[in-house]
Amino acid sequence: DALRHVFADRIAEIRKCPPWNRLTTVSCPCNGLVLMDESLHLLPAAETLDLSRNRFAKIDNLSGCTKLRYLDLGFNHLRTISSLTE
Repeated sequence: DALRHVFADRIAEIRKCPPWNRLTTVSCPCNGLVLMDESLHLLPAAETLDLSRNRFAKIDNLSGCTKLRYLDLGFNHLRTISSLTE
């Protein structure tokens, strides 16, 4: 139910993993995800991030995605987007 579970096959522990500096496109729609967790800090080079059709109710942990140009959060459970001011 969290993004770290999507990445779990690739890394043992999110906090000790170096960032994925070459990954520019991440697509994780339709996974039933509810938590935008600290694993987003692994994606500093992500320009495209598709997290649509999940169950997110809150936007979190996007501050490390400094290259982000396209963010798809459509069809989630979001009521506000105030945390995108960064």
